[in-house]
Amino acid sequence: MIGPALPSDDLGELQAWHAACRDAPVAVDMTRGLPSAEQIALSHAMLSLPGPTPFDSGDGQDWLNYGGQQGIPQLRALLAPLLLGVPAAQAAVGGNSSLALMHAAIGLAWRTGLPGHAPWAAARQIRFLCPVPGYDRHFAICRDHGIAMVPVPMGADGPDMDQVERQVGQDPLIRRMWCVQRHSNPCGATYSEEVLRRLATMKTAAADSGCRGTQLELDI
Repeated sequence: MIGPALPSDDLGELQAWHAACRDAPVAVDMTRGLPSAEQIALSHAMLSLPGPTPFDSGDGQDWLNYGGQQGIPQLRALLAPLLLGVPAAQAAVGGNSSLALMHAAIGLAWRTGLPGHAPWAAARQIRFLCPVPGYDRHFAICRDHGIAMVPVPMGADGPDMDQVERQVGQDPLIRRMWCVQRHSNPCGATYSEEVLRRLATMKTAAADSGCRGTQLELDI
C-alpha cells in the first residue's frame, strides 16, 4: 500500500489519513523487465574477470578496444550451444542490450532497406505482428518508426499460430513479428516445439522476406 495504513471509520481520522496520503511522495515505476539490484549484483564478480591480465581472445583481436562485431569467440562457444543449440559461428554476442540491437536492425531496414529491396520508409505502410501480452519496449520501437502493430493472442506455448500464419500469408505489409521464445515478458511463456516449427516453415506474403519464408526479430 502507498501511504499510511487505513485507520478506523472515524471521519476525522479518515480525513487526516486522506490528507496524509495526498501529501505523501509517490514514486511508482511501471517499467517492465527492469532487473532488481539483487539481480544486477549477480554479475559483479564476473565483471571483475579476468583480473589484471588482459583477456586473450585467441583470435588476435584487441578486446580491450572495439574488438570484432560478432563477439568474443570463447563466450559464443559457451553460450551458443547452451542457450540456442547452434554452433558458435552462428551466434553473435553484442553487448548487454538486445533492444539496442533490435532498434539498430529495424533502423537499418527503415533507412536503407534489406538487400535487394527498397527502404521501409519508402513503403506505404509497414506492419509488425505483436503477440499480446507482449513487451512494451518492443512496441515502443514500432512507435518510434511509425510501424503499425497488429496484435495476435499469446498463449502459454507461444502465439496463436493459426492467426499468425493467416496474417503473414495474406498481408504483404507485415514484414516482421516480435518473438521472445523463452520466458516471454511479461507472462513467462516459452514457445513449444510445434510453434517454433510452424514459425520456421510458414510462408509470408511480404516481398522482402527472402524466399517467401519467415524472418523474425528475435529477442533472446
